[in-house]
Amino acid sequence: MSRTFGWIQDGGSFDNLKSVILSIVPESRLNQRLREELIPNFVPDRFNKYELIDAITGENCNSVPYDLFKGFGSGKQLTVEENVNMFGYSIDQAREIVSKGGRGNAACSGIAQIATPAQKRLPNGQNKPYQGDWQAECFIRWAVSLGFIEYNSESDTCKVSDLGQRFAESDNGSDEEKSLFGEAMLSYPPACRILQLLSEQGHLTKFEIGRQLGFIGEAGFTSVSQSLYVGGIDTATTPTERTEIRQNFEGSSDKYARMIAGWLCQICWVAKVPKKVTENYLGAPHTTTIGQSYMITQRGQSYLNRVMGRTRHGRSTKRVFWNMLATAAPDANYLRNRRYYIIQSIKSTRRTIEEIKSYLYQNGYELNEATIVDDINSLISIGLQIDRTANGFLIKDEISNLSIPNDIDAVTQRTDISVIKDEVREQLRNVNHRYLVLLDLSYDNSSNREFELETMSLFTDELNYQGLHLGGARRPDGLFYKDTNGVIVDTKAYSNGYNLPITQADEMIRYIEENKNRGDLNPNQWWEHFGENVSSFSYLFISSEFRGHYRDNIQYIKNRTDYDGGVLNSKNLLLFAEKVNSGVLSYEDSFQTLRCNDEITINM
Repeated sequence: MSRTFGWIQDGGSFDNLKSVILSIVPESRLNQRLREELIPNFVPDRFNKYELIDAITGENCNSVPYDLFKGFGSGKQLTVEENVNMFGYSIDQAREIVSKGGRGNAACSGIAQIATPAQKRLPNGQNKPYQGDWQAECFIRWAVSLGFIEYNSESDTCKVSDLGQRFAESDNGSDEEKSLFGEAMLSYPPACRILQLLSEQGHLTKFEIGRQLGFIGEAGFTSVSQSLYVGGIDTATTPTERTEIRQNFEGSSDKYARMIAGWLCQICWVAKVPKKVTENYLGAPHTTTIGQSYMITQRGQSYLNRVMGRTRHGRSTKRVFWNMLATAAPDANYLRNRRYYIIQSIKSTRRTIEEIKSYLYQNGYELNEATIVDDINSLISIGLQIDRTANGFLIKDEISNLSIPNDIDAVTQRTDISVIKDEVREQLRNVNHRYLVLLDLSYDNSSNREFELETMSLFTDELNYQGLHLGGARRPDGLFYKDTNGVIVDTKAYSNGYNLPITQADEMIRYIEENKNRGDLNPNQWWEHFGENVSSFSYLFISSEFRGHYRDNIQYIKNRTDYDGGVLNSKNLLLFAEKVNSGVLSYEDSFQTLRCNDEITINM
């Protein structure tokens, strides 16, 4: 059974982490309370109440089924009668809750759910006595990733480790608690990566850390542009707008950085210190203070020295799960297997790129040099110590827990997206390879916002156009400009390609007319973000690929507005960026390229 361990986005409370661990420690006070009170009172008879009790009784705690530990989601709903009996609701309250359904009326069906009470207030004024399955699983993943709970992939079961039991039984806030948690963190690669970045680069924001954490150019490891964040905060006109940016402007790697740095703060290896940051935004410097910024402490530096093998203690063993070698990429298992073999190839033997290529080929993976180098750099970015010399690459860490699960096939075939990505990767000599993530995001229907943000980051941070992400109601997704030329941008993430329907063409026509007239038709006046000198405008649609009758609607926009523009798929977007960044395509010519009134193709 393949589970996801190694990367945790929601898990900040040591108390809840301890509760999840203690729930499967035989005869602990919480374990007894779960069996005798909490599970009997809050898990309906018609679900898996007696299975849960049996799973955490006596020796059964040495092999707790993962499904029972985590529980199910909102599929299992409570009845009106169960709501009345469990929570003391009136009949009318219970009926209203049941009618809404969803997570608000989900039954408790997992040990970890009832072990960690929620912060949510119920209509009767009480706190809800259990979490949802997502929150509960985050704590399980956290415990497994740090070695507090041992996971058996063959039986899909969990048990508490000796380290985990000692940590869970330590006094809250004690030196022992911090010491045991620190011992676990020494084996957790992303924590070691963050400590090293702070040691080498000093005071860093979550964005500066996030941009250097995780797998390069891959879905699941996005980082928001700090310049867009700073500019957005500094130019926000209302407190609500400023709060919205602070709460929602965050990539997945930024979130990992914030979460892991928060753990390190709790054990005093890192200090949270606000940082005043100045960034160029729309052609001018803007300054704001980013609270989620961090510095390494003396204690953190001393433990980093252990991680690096600079003390008598020697290097700590790193826990590397096969599952953490990819997360949200469309062909995650292929990537995990490929990276597993790269690790195996340089784990005990120093090898050159050619020797690594040969080793991979023998195991069914034919890769170009650029892809191998990116994977090695990514392994460094997740926290592995890899020595690079003229004679090749060698992993300096001892590695534990890394194996391909028995139920996973020997995946050696790439998806079409990966094939395109590896082809483009070889041609990007001047563009940061982190922007290869645009290929993943453009084909993911659920990643529209991330696709917008990363696209605008490419234009502004990488290519040095002036511009910004807009998004939201009655505004295009973004705009960029240089000198007298400006472009209105609309991005669309579509798994099967985008046909540019007439409704979207009409929406672009409305934006163009608003930009022409610049009156009171749209009170948000998004066009004011163009520079004062911009007098020549065009539009651009960006998506995974374009299908159907999109050319008809390009002509329709031209006929209605007299604006030139075009459509650009994510592959050609990256090739366009390479030509601009390399100087082959001047800024003036780049705008002309985007005004072809057709699909834009870039020949390298």
